[in-house]
Amino acid sequence: MFDYNEYEKRISDLFSRWCDAHRTEKSCQETKLPDIEQKSFIRDGVVSDNYDGVLFIMKEANILRHRESEEPSTRTQLKWYQDYYTKGMGDNRPKQLEKIARMYLALSRITVQEHVHHALGRVAIMNLNKRGGGNKEDTHVLAYTKQYKEFILEQIRIMEPEKIIVLGTDNILTKAIPELNKKYPIIPMWHTAYTRSPKQGYINVENYISEFKKRLDTKPRPDGDN
Repeated sequence: MFDYNEYEKRISDLFSRWCDAHRTEKSCQETKLPDIEQKSFIRDGVVSDNYDGVLFIMKEANILRHRESEEPSTRTQLKWYQDYYTKGMGDNRPKQLEKIARMYLALSRITVQEHVHHALGRVAIMNLNKRGGGNKEDTHVLAYTKQYKEFILEQIRIMEPEKIIVLGTDNILTKAIPELNKKYPIIPMWHTAYTRSPKQGYINVENYISEFKKRLDTKPRPDGDN
């Protein structure tokens, strides 16, 4: 049984130490983008106390154009997910939050989808790069993941996932944390912002979920469409 109160204590302690590591990192040119502050830290994790052991891992929050807080060390992405979970509002044009909620439903073999947004409260969200960045460059994310590997692994342990869906991050994790595949059931999938495939053309929500269901059955390694 997942203890949400204990989780909050442990994740708060971890994030405090992680923030300190950001501030004291001697050379961060390789682990961040030039326009991102060194002490920037974006919190993520379990969306609600209804968590059901499904973790989604992404590269980083895109904060180059919009930042929730001017104070770099107090940023969070959780409010975006929590607003959608509780109110069904705040999703973006690629329908990223709906896709995550519907992936959880597909994974859990739940067919009733009258209130899809409620499913988002059953998952956890994790970005590898806690400083945040953009949406194209991967070099700094790989360097960051290697640099902060132990923090990343500790956060995963604290969240106690039963299944992990990696959204466009499989290549980075394979290079930086290859042992993750041996410890957890992992399903690779396109990033939720992904809307166009060289093979399939435009990817709407239905196409996206159809692809995810195929991967549930076959669990292939990602190809060039990731």
